[in-house]
Amino acid sequence: MSARFSCFPLILVVILLSCLCLECRGIGEGLVNGALSSSYAPPAYQMEASPMGPYQTEHYARRLNARLSDLGLELPPSAQEKVISQNQVHDLVEPIRNRISTEGQVKLIYLDQTPHGRKVHALLMKNAPAGSPNVAILSTPKRWTSLDQKIQLHTFAHIDNVHRSDLYNRLESDFNYVVLDSLARNALPNTPELQWRKLMSRPLR
Repeated sequence: MSARFSCFPLILVVILLSCLCLECRGIGEGLVNGALSSSYAPPAYQMEASPMGPYQTEHYARRLNARLSDLGLELPPSAQEKVISQNQVHDLVEPIRNRISTEGQVKLIYLDQTPHGRKVHALLMKNAPAGSPNVAILSTPKRWTSLDQKIQLHTFAHIDNVHRSDLYNRLESDFNYVVLDSLARNALPNTPELQWRKLMSRPLR
Protein backbone atom coordinates (compact mmCIF):
# COMPACT_ATOMS: atom_id res chain seq x y z
CA MET A 1 0.00 0.00 0.00
CA SER A 2 2.82 2.43 0.89
CA ALA A 3 4.53 1.68 -2.47
CA ARG A 4 1.38 2.75 -4.31
CA PHE A 5 1.19 6.03 -2.39
CA SER A 6 4.90 6.72 -2.93
CA CYS A 7 4.36 6.57 -6.74
CA PHE A 8 1.42 8.96 -6.61
CA PRO A 9 3.44 12.25 -6.40
CA LEU A 10 5.57 11.13 -9.36
CA ILE A 11 2.49 10.35 -11.50
CA LEU A 12 0.98 13.72 -10.54
CA VAL A 13 4.18 15.56 -11.56
CA VAL A 14 4.22 13.74 -14.94
CA ILE A 15 0.56 14.68 -15.59
CA LEU A 16 1.17 18.32 -14.66
CA LEU A 17 4.25 18.54 -16.87
CA SER A 18 2.36 17.00 -19.81
CA CYS A 19 -0.48 19.52 -19.43
CA LEU A 20 2.00 22.37 -19.22
CA CYS A 21 3.77 21.22 -22.39
CA LEU A 22 0.48 20.96 -24.30
CA GLU A 23 -0.59 24.41 -23.15
CA CYS A 24 2.75 25.95 -24.14
CA ARG A 25 2.53 24.26 -27.52
CA GLY A 26 -0.98 25.64 -28.08
CA ILE A 27 0.13 29.15 -27.10
CA GLY A 28 3.17 28.86 -29.37
CA GLU A 29 1.06 27.74 -32.34
CA GLY A 30 -1.39 30.56 -31.68
CA LEU A 31 1.45 33.09 -31.63
CA VAL A 32 2.90 31.74 -34.88
CA ASN A 33 -0.49 31.73 -36.61
CA GLY A 34 -1.24 35.19 -35.28
CA ALA A 35 2.12 36.44 -36.50
CA LEU A 36 1.47 34.99 -39.95
CA SER A 37 -1.93 36.61 -40.33
CA SER A 38 -0.87 39.93 -38.86
CA SER A 39 2.37 40.08 -40.90
CA TYR A 40 0.57 39.85 -44.25
CA ALA A 41 -0.54 43.03 -45.98
CA PRO A 42 -1.82 42.88 -49.57
CA PRO A 43 0.82 44.18 -52.00
CA ALA A 44 0.45 47.75 -53.26
CA TYR A 45 -0.14 46.86 -56.90
CA GLN A 46 0.15 49.69 -59.42
CA MET A 47 -2.45 50.17 -62.15
CA GLU A 48 -2.88 52.37 -65.21
CA ALA A 49 -5.56 52.85 -67.86
CA SER A 50 -5.04 51.39 -71.32
CA PRO A 51 -8.49 51.71 -72.98
CA MET A 52 -9.53 49.33 -75.77
CA GLY A 53 -12.05 49.89 -78.53
CA PRO A 54 -15.23 47.94 -79.45
CA TYR A 55 -13.40 45.26 -81.47
CA GLN A 56 -11.07 44.21 -78.64
CA THR A 57 -13.88 44.49 -76.08
CA GLU A 58 -16.05 42.13 -78.12
CA HIS A 59 -13.12 39.73 -78.57
CA TYR A 60 -12.47 39.44 -74.83
CA ALA A 61 -16.19 39.10 -74.06
CA ARG A 62 -16.25 36.11 -76.45
CA ARG A 63 -13.20 34.63 -74.72
CA LEU A 64 -14.89 35.09 -71.35
CA ASN A 65 -18.03 33.33 -72.60
CA ALA A 66 -15.89 30.40 -73.76
CA ARG A 67 -14.37 30.18 -70.26
CA LEU A 68 -17.81 30.35 -68.64
CA SER A 69 -19.17 27.58 -70.86
CA ASP A 70 -16.14 25.41 -69.96
CA LEU A 71 -17.27 25.47 -66.33
CA GLY A 72 -20.08 23.01 -67.07
CA LEU A 73 -22.84 25.00 -65.37
CA GLU A 74 -26.36 23.86 -66.22
CA LEU A 75 -27.25 27.40 -67.28
CA PRO A 76 -23.97 29.24 -67.99
CA PRO A 77 -24.24 33.04 -67.63
CA SER A 78 -23.56 35.10 -70.71
CA ALA A 79 -21.07 37.97 -70.74
CA GLN A 80 -21.87 41.00 -72.89
CA GLU A 81 -19.23 43.49 -73.98
CA LYS A 82 -19.53 46.89 -72.31
CA VAL A 83 -17.80 49.68 -74.23
CA ILE A 84 -17.25 52.78 -72.09
CA SER A 85 -15.41 56.02 -72.79
CA GLN A 86 -11.69 56.48 -72.23
CA ASN A 87 -12.44 58.99 -69.48
CA GLN A 88 -14.58 56.40 -67.65
CA VAL A 89 -11.79 53.83 -67.89
CA HIS A 90 -9.38 56.37 -66.36
CA ASP A 91 -11.92 57.20 -63.61
CA LEU A 92 -12.27 53.51 -62.65
CA VAL A 93 -8.53 52.83 -62.31
CA GLU A 94 -8.32 54.03 -58.71
CA PRO A 95 -11.42 52.20 -57.33
CA ILE A 96 -10.33 48.90 -58.90
CA ARG A 97 -6.71 49.39 -57.79
CA ASN A 98 -7.94 50.08 -54.24
CA ARG A 99 -10.00 46.89 -54.28
CA ILE A 100 -7.03 44.83 -55.47
CA SER A 101 -4.74 46.45 -52.90
CA THR A 102 -7.05 45.90 -49.92
CA GLU A 103 -8.71 42.54 -50.63
CA GLY A 104 -5.70 40.26 -50.94
CA GLN A 105 -5.91 36.91 -52.76
CA VAL A 106 -7.72 38.57 -55.70
CA LYS A 107 -8.73 35.94 -58.24
CA LEU A 108 -8.75 36.33 -62.03
CA ILE A 109 -9.97 34.35 -65.05
CA TYR A 110 -7.25 34.00 -67.67
CA LEU A 111 -8.52 34.96 -71.15
CA ASP A 112 -5.69 35.49 -73.62
CA GLN A 113 -2.45 37.33 -74.35
CA THR A 114 -2.02 40.75 -75.94
CA PRO A 115 0.17 41.11 -79.05
CA HIS A 116 2.87 42.41 -76.67
CA GLY A 117 2.74 39.23 -74.56
CA ARG A 118 0.86 40.57 -71.53
CA LYS A 119 -1.60 38.16 -69.85
CA VAL A 120 -5.23 39.26 -70.12
CA HIS A 121 -7.67 38.36 -67.33
CA ALA A 122 -11.26 39.01 -66.26
CA LEU A 123 -11.86 40.32 -62.74
CA LEU A 124 -15.41 39.76 -61.43
CA MET A 125 -16.73 42.69 -59.41
CA LYS A 126 -19.32 41.18 -57.07
CA ASN A 127 -20.68 44.42 -55.61
CA ALA A 128 -21.10 46.38 -58.83
CA PRO A 129 -24.38 48.37 -59.04
CA ALA A 130 -27.17 46.76 -61.10
CA GLY A 131 -26.84 47.49 -64.81
CA SER A 132 -23.23 48.69 -64.59
CA PRO A 133 -20.20 46.73 -65.83
CA ASN A 134 -19.38 43.96 -63.34
CA VAL A 135 -16.36 42.45 -65.10
CA ALA A 136 -13.11 44.35 -65.58
CA ILE A 137 -10.77 43.20 -68.35
CA LEU A 138 -7.18 43.85 -67.34
CA SER A 139 -3.71 42.61 -68.12
CA THR A 140 -0.62 41.75 -66.09
CA PRO A 141 3.04 41.41 -67.12
CA LYS A 142 3.94 38.09 -68.72
CA ARG A 143 6.72 37.67 -66.17
CA TRP A 144 6.45 39.82 -63.07
CA THR A 145 9.83 40.85 -61.68
CA SER A 146 8.99 44.06 -59.80
CA LEU A 147 5.97 45.66 -58.16
CA ASP A 148 6.82 48.80 -60.17
CA GLN A 149 5.37 46.99 -63.20
CA LYS A 150 1.75 48.00 -63.70
CA ILE A 151 -1.52 46.19 -64.15
CA GLN A 152 -3.35 47.72 -67.11
CA LEU A 153 -7.11 48.28 -67.04
CA HIS A 154 -8.44 47.87 -70.58
CA THR A 155 -12.19 47.47 -70.89
CA PHE A 156 -15.33 45.98 -69.30
CA ALA A 157 -18.08 43.41 -69.68
CA HIS A 158 -21.35 42.61 -67.94
CA ILE A 159 -22.64 39.26 -66.67
CA ASP A 160 -26.30 38.79 -65.72
CA ASN A 161 -26.89 38.35 -62.01
CA VAL A 162 -28.83 35.13 -62.62
CA HIS A 163 -27.03 32.13 -61.06
CA ARG A 164 -24.04 34.27 -60.10
CA SER A 165 -23.56 32.36 -56.83
CA ASP A 166 -23.24 29.09 -58.80
CA LEU A 167 -20.67 30.80 -61.01
CA TYR A 168 -18.54 31.97 -58.06
CA ASN A 169 -18.67 28.52 -56.43
CA ARG A 170 -17.57 26.79 -59.61
CA LEU A 171 -14.77 29.25 -60.30
CA GLU A 172 -13.28 28.55 -56.87
CA SER A 173 -12.19 25.11 -58.08
CA ASP A 174 -11.45 25.94 -61.73
CA PHE A 175 -7.80 26.04 -62.84
CA ASN A 176 -8.40 29.15 -64.97
CA TYR A 177 -9.30 31.09 -61.85
CA VAL A 178 -5.84 32.21 -60.75
CA VAL A 179 -4.66 34.19 -57.74
CA LEU A 180 -3.08 37.57 -58.46
CA ASP A 181 -0.46 37.02 -55.73
CA SER A 182 0.68 33.81 -57.44
CA LEU A 183 1.09 35.64 -60.77
CA ALA A 184 3.33 38.22 -59.08
CA ARG A 185 5.15 35.75 -56.82
CA ASN A 186 8.60 36.63 -58.23
CA ALA A 187 8.11 40.30 -57.30
CA LEU A 188 6.58 39.94 -53.84
CA PRO A 189 8.57 40.19 -50.58
CA ASN A 190 9.40 36.77 -49.14
CA THR A 191 7.34 36.77 -45.91
CA PRO A 192 6.21 33.59 -44.03
CA GLU A 193 2.59 34.32 -44.99
CA LEU A 194 3.44 34.63 -48.69
CA GLN A 195 5.55 31.46 -48.55
CA TRP A 196 2.50 29.63 -47.20
CA ARG A 197 0.23 31.17 -49.86
CA LYS A 198 2.68 30.21 -52.62
CA LEU A 199 2.73 26.66 -51.28
CA MET A 200 -1.06 26.46 -51.31
CA SER A 201 -1.49 28.11 -54.72
CA ARG A 202 -2.49 25.97 -57.67
CA PRO A 203 0.20 25.55 -60.35
CA LEU A 204 -0.47 27.85 -63.32
CA ARG A 205 -1.16 26.20 -66.64
